[in-house]
Amino acid sequence: MTNYNEFQIRLKDGKYGECGTTFGVNRDKLQKSSTSVDGNPLIFTYKNLDGLIKSVMKHKTDDSEFVIMNNGSNTISGCYSITVENLRLIQK
Repeated sequence: MTNYNEFQIRLKDGKYGECGTTFGVNRDKLQKSSTSVDGNPLIFTYKNLDGLIKSVMKHKTDDSEFVIMNNGSNTISGCYSITVENLRLIQK
């Protein structure tokens, strides 16, 4: 049983076109994944939801997307604006 809803946050980075930062949950671990300037993958794991929220709020852009998936499927249950209150929906 996981403590978090399945979610994805995409922060688009205008400097590198389609490349950007993605936040999500993987086996009950909150993770951030992105690509370095030279193309190497970067993965960072957060210890708690507060750390993830702080990072998202610091780096969000007008093009950022936040969706929560239905658990057990790939369908989207909701699309939300990026606010601290909405990001708290990540935790069950």
